[in-house]
Amino acid sequence: MPDECVKTVHADGLAAYVFRVKDRVVAIAWCEGARSRKLKSAPTAQAYDIMGNGLWLKDSVLEESPVYLVGESAEAVLASLSR
Repeated sequence: MPDECVKTVHADGLAAYVFRVKDRVVAIAWCEGARSRKLKSAPTAQAYDIMGNGLWLKDSVLEESPVYLVGESAEAVLASLSR
């Protein structure tokens, strides 16, 4: 159960909700419509698909299917979503 929502993002077809969960940050992110965005590698963030399978950030493209991003801080997680 999340402790709090620390940030929401709705820009350029990207939707993301970032939550603090104990000592880490978890975001759920997806692209709206037919848009897509390549995820960037961030040293302290990990990505998972909707089924919990690990993803390589540098090889992943964010589309309509949600991706979970886990990291030590909101900044670390959001860095993988930046253009």
